[in-house]
Amino acid sequence: MRTLLQLVQRLHAECAIPGDPPSTLAGLAAGSEAQRLKDWIIDAWVEILELHPDYKFRRRSCSFTTINQQGTYTQVECGLTDGSVGVWLLDTFRYYITASGTASEQHLGEINYDVWRNEYLFGANRTHYTQPLVVGQNPSNDGLVIGPIPTSGYTIIGDYYLAPTADRLALDADVPGLPEKYDSLGIVGKAMIEYGGFEAANDAYQRGLAWYQKLVNRLERELPRPTLCLEL
Repeated sequence: MRTLLQLVQRLHAECAIPGDPPSTLAGLAAGSEAQRLKDWIIDAWVEILELHPDYKFRRRSCSFTTINQQGTYTQVECGLTDGSVGVWLLDTFRYYITASGTASEQHLGEINYDVWRNEYLFGANRTHYTQPLVVGQNPSNDGLVIGPIPTSGYTIIGDYYLAPTADRLALDADVPGLPEKYDSLGIVGKAMIEYGGFEAANDAYQRGLAWYQKLVNRLERELPRPTLCLEL
C-alpha cells in the first residue's frame, strides 16, 4: 500500500506539475503547492471513508472493565482513543464476570439514552449498583452508558466502526487503512478532482474522477448486508 508521501508524489506526477515532487512532507510551507497536495490527499481519504460509516474493514472490537458505581463511560474509559468511534454496534455488546471468565458471558440489551437516564438516574436506582443489563450511547461525549449502574468486576466487550478521522494520515510513512485488494490510486483520483478544480485543469479532473469512481464503486462490496448500526 502506498504511503502518504508516495500518494502525494503520484499526485504531483499525474497532474504534470513542473519541478520535483516533495521528498518529505515535514516542514512544508503553509500555502505552498506541496502543502496543498498533501492536504488534498489527506482530505480525499477522509472523504472516501465518510461516504459510508460502516465499511467492513473499519470494524473493530473493544473491551473494558466496569468502574465501581459508574454508569457512564468515555471512549477512553472504554479502552479507546477519544474520537476513534464513528459507529457503536450496540447489538454486539455483552458482559461477563471478570473473575469467572467468559463462561459467565451474557448479552447486553440496547437502551436509548433518555430511557436510560429516566430509569437509572432516577430515585433509588441512582444508588442501586448491580450487574449490567443494558448499554446505550451517551450523546454528550459519544461514549457509552450502562444500566443498571454497575459495580466493579465486570468485563464489557463489543464492536464499533472507526471514525473517518480516527487514523487520519499525517506523516510520510502513514498508509491508509485500505485493504490491499483495492488500488489506492482512487485516493489520488479524489485529490486530482480537487487539483483540477483549483487549477482549472480539466484533464486531471476527468482522469481523477474516473479513478475515484472506480474505487468508490468497488468499495460497495465492503458494506454489510443488512446494515444494523447507530451512526453518531
